[in-house]
Amino acid sequence: MMIKRICSGLSIIILALFLSACASTQLVTEWNDKKYQGEQFARIMVIGAIDNALYRRAYEDAIVEKFIAN
Repeated sequence: MMIKRICSGLSIIILALFLSACASTQLVTEWNDKKYQGEQFARIMVIGAIDNALYRRAYEDAIVEKFIAN
């Protein structure tokens, strides 16, 4: 009986950890220094961590366009 309770409790904890690990993230706020006078970047590498090559390329191209626009 005690082993069954321990297994049930561990199962619930493992399930909760698994579900929380799958939660998505979101950007809540961002900060930048408007007075920054440092060097301008000459080359920036953009990498999209997406399994699908077509989506990854589209994402990377969109980010590059945003950098060029600014």
